[in-house]
Amino acid sequence: MSSNYNAIVDDQPGLRTFASGKEDGPVILFVHGWPDDHLLWDAQVTHLKDRFRCVTTDLPGFSGDDARVEKWGYSTEEVVKRIERTAERVGNGQPIILVAHDFGCMYSFKFEAKRPDLVRKMVAIDVGGAMKPSICGAMLMVTYQLWLCAAFLLGRPIGDGIARSFAWLMGSPSGARIARASTCYPYYHTWKHILCSGEKVRPMMPQCPLMFLHGTAGVKKIMTFHAARWAEKVQEKEGSSSQGIPQASHWVTRDQPEEVNRRLDEFLADM
Repeated sequence: MSSNYNAIVDDQPGLRTFASGKEDGPVILFVHGWPDDHLLWDAQVTHLKDRFRCVTTDLPGFSGDDARVEKWGYSTEEVVKRIERTAERVGNGQPIILVAHDFGCMYSFKFEAKRPDLVRKMVAIDVGGAMKPSICGAMLMVTYQLWLCAAFLLGRPIGDGIARSFAWLMGSPSGARIARASTCYPYYHTWKHILCSGEKVRPMMPQCPLMFLHGTAGVKKIMTFHAARWAEKVQEKEGSSSQGIPQASHWVTRDQPEEVNRRLDEFLADM
């Protein structure tokens, strides 16, 4: 556990949370993606904790205890419900600032759509509310996501090896520690919904002011997780912006922590 945090022991069905910073400051709730945990946000918490109440979270089953993970993981609806209950608790029913990365963005967009009254501002990092990849990017995206679905279904030990190998290949900062077959449930439930429901994937745009930050280096040159037109709409939205971060790949907070912190300062200057 990082020295930045004090664990908050909450009963389920909220998220496991860690709090640091100014107790009476505006609350920032951080939501990570795959394969990470609350430590993803160390540089941001260190920078912001003198002015804000920083609350980081672990998605269900990402805390290293496979025994607590449901057999089929957690549906998107269940994770969104847990974010909602966590936001209500840490914000004492008042709107919070939401910062998310990767799959945390998808969950957070859905949470904000469900409870816009609980979100004052939102920062989405590297995954947008709509996607339109190139043919090459789409092929890569489908391939790796179905590969991780297979890891989830195979389970340990083979699925663990698949998940950790892919996390290593992608340069994940936490992959060796976090990536396991059981943590691949976001991919399984996403594709299960796409293939079984027949519903079209609808673009998501928060009602609140949004800052969208995305990497432009490495694999991001051929595979982006946002549609260009969606990013343009963010830029046109009042109080919002879409910004590329040079020399950053998917893990923007690791590759360019000081630049991310500078842009957070600008976006949250009126808080």
